[in-house]
Amino acid sequence: MKNVLVRTAFAAALICGYAGAATVAMTTSAAAEDQVSHDVGVALNASLKALQGGDLATANAKVQDAEAAKKSDYDEFKINQVRVAIALQTKDYATADTAYEALIASPSFADFSPDDQKATLKNAIILSGSFQKWSEVIAFGKQLDALHGLDDTTYGTLAVAYYNSKDQAAAADAAQKSIDMAKAAGKTPDPNALTIVANTQAQTNPQAAKATWETMAVENPGDVDTWHNLTALAFGAGVVKNVDALFFCRIDYAVGAMKSADDYTTCASLANLEKDYEEAETLLEAGLKSGKLSASEARSLGDIRSKAAADERIIDAAIKGAHSGEQHLDVAEDLYGYGRYADSISEAQAAKAKGGLKDPGEADLIEAASQARSGQYDAAIQTLSGVDGSGSRKDAAHLWTLYAQAKKKQAQAGNPGGN
Repeated sequence: MKNVLVRTAFAAALICGYAGAATVAMTTSAAAEDQVSHDVGVALNASLKALQGGDLATANAKVQDAEAAKKSDYDEFKINQVRVAIALQTKDYATADTAYEALIASPSFADFSPDDQKATLKNAIILSGSFQKWSEVIAFGKQLDALHGLDDTTYGTLAVAYYNSKDQAAAADAAQKSIDMAKAAGKTPDPNALTIVANTQAQTNPQAAKATWETMAVENPGDVDTWHNLTALAFGAGVVKNVDALFFCRIDYAVGAMKSADDYTTCASLANLEKDYEEAETLLEAGLKSGKLSASEARSLGDIRSKAAADERIIDAAIKGAHSGEQHLDVAEDLYGYGRYADSISEAQAAKAKGGLKDPGEADLIEAASQARSGQYDAAIQTLSGVDGSGSRKDAAHLWTLYAQAKKKQAQAGNPGGN
């Protein structure tokens, strides 16, 4: 259940602009302390003037003139300041990364104000992280920590660096600090930090990991690894009723979290047992299309396709012919497999109205699942709140509530996406 982390925050987190690069003081003596030699200063000021005017070609050319001149270590330090300013403006992050490293390594870096040191180190951490230079991230992180300048973004990048450097304890500590600082600021925690904490918790405290994964699932509905982890925990939580297991499968399928042939065959078998033949066939076809399921593995499930074809011929007649609560519930389950969610909702509600159900909670689950899949997220959450039971039934209702909450959040953000 571990994820290999290489993603880091990038351009959006960079501090734009650069303190100290607006003008360059100069002297005719290259040996003058904290002063730029004359030729270098002329070239750098011309570069900055061109940059401010949007003439990037000239700005770069003048930096090269400065580089070609006879120069001191301090000249080189100032050249790198201007090089950073141009690189950030042009989004040349590889050049910016190299220039930041040179700035921080220079003895003159100590002459920066604490705020300028913090800004420099923050950008250096973000850029080094984007290039997966984990040792540099850790070194810069320690320097920024000494200045009390680490924030949720840099702690998150530092956590990834430690994680990929196999220092799990340091990774978990930095990740938790990133999460805590983000929450205190009213921000969404870094998904990498959440994943690191959950992976650490999963080794010793699965329930704590579950809580972290639940947060991740709602915050990032597209994180299929997280959803798969949650359904795997539900499947392994003890005795699971077939119908509840099918609802776990439906979550995995809805979010695209089926990872193996076994996921498809297990779920198709469950749908087959529940006589939801069209859904079973859909799962097999999806497994074949994904390349995770071979033709021989699909054939092992026997006559599902023929059953689905027969079912399709009678489904509309079954809707009209349903009279008892159980008949309406059976039809509601079938209709869900066809993606006819409005009809499934109507049949589930009819089943509850008729009564006499052996498993009333199943009617609530299928109604809520159909509501969630059709975008009626508040209605789904309300329906699920009335589901009684413990064990796998409680887990099924909880997972579908998380799904509805996640999809509602996604829709409110203007990105309905997914299924």
